[in-house]
Amino acid sequence: MTNENIINPNKLLMRIRRDVLGKDETKEQLQELEISIEETKDSIYTAHLHAIINIYEPIYSHRKFIGPILVFFRKIFRKFARFHVSSLTNQQISFNNAMVSALHNVMETTNARLDILEERLHALEKNEL
Repeated sequence: MTNENIINPNKLLMRIRRDVLGKDETKEQLQELEISIEETKDSIYTAHLHAIINIYEPIYSHRKFIGPILVFFRKIFRKFARFHVSSLTNQQISFNNAMVSALHNVMETTNARLDILEERLHALEKNEL
């Protein structure tokens, strides 16, 4: 048996994919995947921007006469609640940062795998021709 008679499963799989999907559709699928990856990168960046919670935003009121009284009582309430809220807020900030970091790592791993798969696909397409 010569080397020419041996069936290469990778080549066979590529031929089936090409015949079933067509090269144009495969390229469209890759473009859609690249767009999806860019959208995911944008979402991770946005999550990173919102990962830190600020509990000390300024207190104000748009009411003309009763507004200063409302602001005063809100500040007093904030002082009493700060001890309870700050520990929860710190835990939430830690969790948010950990999740953004994990998402970023997953995205980097996915991009690396995608690059490897694209290289293999191009190498297989070259071998077919």
